[in-house]
Amino acid sequence: MPILYGGEQKSKPAQHGVKELRCTGLSPDFIICRCAAPITKEIRDKVALFANIPSEFVFDAPDMEHIFQVPMHLNKQGIAEKVAKRLQLEPRKSDLARWEKLTVQAIRIDHMPKESALPIAFVGKYTGFQDSYLSVMKSLDFASYYANVKLEIQWIDASEYEKATTEEQRQAFLAKFAGVRGILVPGGFGERGVEGKIMAAQVARTKKIPYLGLCLGMQVALIEFCRSVLGWKDAHSTEFNPYTTKPVIKFMPEIDPLIKGASMRLGAKETLIQSEDTLAYRIYGSKTIRERHRHRYEFNTEYKAEVEKAGMVFSGCDTKKERMEIIEMPDHPFFLGTQFHPEFLGSTFIPSRIFLAFLYAISGQLEARLKEGSGKMVISEKKYD
Repeated sequence: MPILYGGEQKSKPAQHGVKELRCTGLSPDFIICRCAAPITKEIRDKVALFANIPSEFVFDAPDMEHIFQVPMHLNKQGIAEKVAKRLQLEPRKSDLARWEKLTVQAIRIDHMPKESALPIAFVGKYTGFQDSYLSVMKSLDFASYYANVKLEIQWIDASEYEKATTEEQRQAFLAKFAGVRGILVPGGFGERGVEGKIMAAQVARTKKIPYLGLCLGMQVALIEFCRSVLGWKDAHSTEFNPYTTKPVIKFMPEIDPLIKGASMRLGAKETLIQSEDTLAYRIYGSKTIRERHRHRYEFNTEYKAEVEKAGMVFSGCDTKKERMEIIEMPDHPFFLGTQFHPEFLGSTFIPSRIFLAFLYAISGQLEARLKEGSGKMVISEKKYD
């Protein structure tokens, strides 16, 4: 994809890109020019000349107010029909009516007053490189369009808590959660920032703030619960403390600890919802669900009975009932942890049910949405039709 720079448009970058592409033995059939503003006919003809393609096969993708507008802009230039023709496919008229409505909704939410935004604490250790959490962020976006809410993400570096050496510094870390409507702890690997994530789970549990924990986010919630409620001060994961006397999170027994890489529990797996009385069932509306996984550590079921007795509910498990997949707390407005990654199956038109329920909870809509579906949360695939 060649780039045409803003200001005075130049075709040289595009020409150079085509030249380098040909050096690898490839010749482009189409060129999409990334630019600040729509390209002129002169630039389009010049790029086509040097690429040895028809001028009509040169498209532009200028800066737009919202990224969702780009497909519609390309469609107006006839890209779908021309690509189909080049591939010798039967021509088919593009219908972007649904996409246009979604785009209007996304732009409308972007334009909502800043004071109407709902603050969410996003607690991780890669907050300086936020693209690390892109799939989670996009899932929040898709759910926000559906829930009709504007979000304000407050990035909290979990490792700051571990760096705190004084009570004043620790209180400064906790002060970051003041006024947030929800707390989200995503997945991750490695020891750095874990204590900060555990503290975030404690704040959510004790202050009754809606909490969503994904993978590691579920694990730290269990560690915090065992430490604070059961009094197991040494409770931990063997990933971070191999010598803990209370390994509530353990390495999966069937995995060779010396082999990394693709040794994780990966891909879509079935999860069984244990009861229709659980929040998990009301969110999914089904006793069997499929979500994608990516982990090596899991809850140690040796402690299941004690944890349940103390008030934690394991509302989802695997088909063999050997692995705990979902946790929740009935006496909390919204406290949910998943061993799987619901962000991997959300989409623009059909958001992840877990993320949508989380946003409904922080915006005060959850009970009403559950009542609409007679106790189950309903997602209409025709929302943007």
